[in-house]
Amino acid sequence: MVARIRDKYDKEDFFKEKGSLLASFFEQFISTIRKINPTQPDDISVDGLKELYNLLVVQNGIPEYEIFRIAANLGHACLPKISVIINEEDDYKEKEIDLVIIEDNKLHLFEVTFRKKY
Repeated sequence: MVARIRDKYDKEDFFKEKGSLLASFFEQFISTIRKINPTQPDDISVDGLKELYNLLVVQNGIPEYEIFRIAANLGHACLPKISVIINEEDDYKEKEIDLVIIEDNKLHLFEVTFRKKY
């Protein structure tokens, strides 16, 4: 099934060029689901994958937390998904920074995205 994600779903507009990036993630995810519920079916529809992608990647920021985990394991002082309030001419807007790394008395701000143009 994971090979089908890479080969077939990479051609779907929704997953365009993301199939190979997501194959390993879905392989781990499906393996975990099977451990929890061994009666889960072996096949999953394109709509099912879209739903999983939207829930875990788009809405809940799995990539941001994965990058945070890697940075923290490398010994960086860091924080994930920080909310900041920006004052633009007395108009306060809340924004989110995906990852903050503190190094050499400097803040490094990171945006984690699958988009090519940002």
